[in-house]
Amino acid sequence: MLCREEGDYGRREVAKYMNGDLRQGTTFIGMLESPESAGGDTLVSSSVAAFKALSPRFRKRLEGLTAIHSNNDGVSQELKNGTGAVMRRKELVQEHPVVILHPVTKEKALYVNPVYTKRIVGFDQEESDYLLRFLFDHIAKRQDLQCRVRYEAGTVLVWDQRVTNHSQTLDYPAGERRHGFRLTPLANKPIPSMIEEDDGECAKDYARVQLDLC
Repeated sequence: MLCREEGDYGRREVAKYMNGDLRQGTTFIGMLESPESAGGDTLVSSSVAAFKALSPRFRKRLEGLTAIHSNNDGVSQELKNGTGAVMRRKELVQEHPVVILHPVTKEKALYVNPVYTKRIVGFDQEESDYLLRFLFDHIAKRQDLQCRVRYEAGTVLVWDQRVTNHSQTLDYPAGERRHGFRLTPLANKPIPSMIEEDDGECAKDYARVQLDLC
């Protein structure tokens, strides 16, 4: 369920869904009740368009890079919510490509976000922070890559989590309800758009073999 609550820990966004794996696919959000005044919209942007908007040389430099992803921020927040809190998901640390290939459309897309992506593999921390900050801002601040979805009761929003970014606008009064549900099935393992060095693992990955990436 997705809702906004008032409680002992103040105003907070509560997302109660299982996230045992970061490989999420087609996502559905159904809105049962939206704020009476306004707000609580969802900003949606395309990671494919974000990648295409970069210069050709910069795109080439990003391909082949990998990054460490972790959900430890969300797990830590759940543990901070006080005694009796239920930890709904375990902590995961995974390595994923910075640029992925969609298994159906074969389009390239950025695969980083400020919630899960922690650092670029092989970069010093300062270098990694600088590059990730640029990519996060590029995705979040390019309004020409975004659309804004305004809800009413019964609205259903569908997107492909592998190549889409989304965020909620927290711009409605506390106490007004935004009540809905979210369904997110697991999808394929992220497919790198290219690999810098083949360590023999590519031929073992069915998806990459099918897409002639090896």
